[in-house]
Amino acid sequence: MKPNETVWGTGSSPDGDWDGTFDTRMEAIENGLSEYREPFWICSGRAKAPSEYLDISVLWERMSENTADDGAPDSSDFPDVPTDKEKELVSYLEAWVDAHIETDFWIADSEPERIDPATWKGEP
Repeated sequence: MKPNETVWGTGSSPDGDWDGTFDTRMEAIENGLSEYREPFWICSGRAKAPSEYLDISVLWERMSENTADDGAPDSSDFPDVPTDKEKELVSYLEAWVDAHIETDFWIADSEPERIDPATWKGEP
């Protein structure tokens, strides 16, 4: 799934447990009409780029904890990475993560819409 592209899903309730990665609202509705006999819900959202989940501070914290575990005296300032070097590493890691890891889930970013098969008239 490509990051930031809108996808649609269906669900039996508006609680956010969405099925599917449909390209359009109508595809989601058509799928829902074939899957559900009772009213169902549709919602749109997007997949984030994998790099949006990257937090470099976790790496620095873990390195500091590892030095403390080894008995290093006052390792609270380790590693002391200059801002420009951190930006360089983050840029590299973001590019690598986005090139090699795929986000296979999406996050709803709209209000769920209720569709009732009994009254659906095919309106847009």
